[in-house]
Amino acid sequence: MHNGELNELDVREYLQQVIWWLRADEPFFHTRYNDGEWCAMFHLRTAEQTNGAHHYTPDLCDALMETFEELTDAIIEDPSHILLGSALWLCPGISGIQEFDKYIRSKPSLLERARWTTGEVWWEYPNEVNRNVDDKGLIALFDELRMGNHHVVLVSNEGIRDVCYCMGADFVRTPPQESWKQAQQILAECVDLMRPDSIFIWCLGFPGKILSWKLWKDHPTTSHLDLGHLFEGICGNPCREWLKQKIGPHYAYQDRVLKPYVFSFTPED
Repeated sequence: MHNGELNELDVREYLQQVIWWLRADEPFFHTRYNDGEWCAMFHLRTAEQTNGAHHYTPDLCDALMETFEELTDAIIEDPSHILLGSALWLCPGISGIQEFDKYIRSKPSLLERARWTTGEVWWEYPNEVNRNVDDKGLIALFDELRMGNHHVVLVSNEGIRDVCYCMGADFVRTPPQESWKQAQQILAECVDLMRPDSIFIWCLGFPGKILSWKLWKDHPTTSHLDLGHLFEGICGNPCREWLKQKIGPHYAYQDRVLKPYVFSFTPED
């Protein structure tokens, strides 16, 4: 639907770019907007409906749309340190794709300037498997976060807290559901833990898009990775067990510590 029109980074280029920024101590912002976000932004679901973790309440949906508008305006002005992930190439019938397509086409300069990345790093759908799988690159990213002398803050529910043992990360605990109701408290805890060069890893659904953008606007020397969901499978979340199967040969649990024991890949310079 969009191929050939966008400045897209394939998954290998995308992971290498993030690792390069980390090693160069350059702040960056990464976020993902897929069909769930589209349905919220364009009010395609009722307030009684849920995506499993959040109800589509009008205030949350409006805040998400406002955040995306600010994000895209910032990309148009300077896209150099922003990566926007989106599943733009999925089948035309996916929920919200028509509305999202119309929106981004209303900003021609956005199409020209945005650096689009894949909406997922690993994807189960057969038509995505060749495009989105880069297990060595993802392991290299995990290793850089763990061993690169970075201050990492994981913002997530308790289900993936074990990642902190591996990353040496600080942890902002969020509710497993309806975290939007505690958004200001979560934001305050992030600020309390923050250092000038902190790297925030987000696993917070819709509210994470909003709060990460606010933090980056107010504290532009921090960095933000919207990849916390990738740890769910490693930590046994049933919705992403396929990830645990793929990454299993590289990581193992030992006394509640997620210990990497394969470091055999170095991204290209």
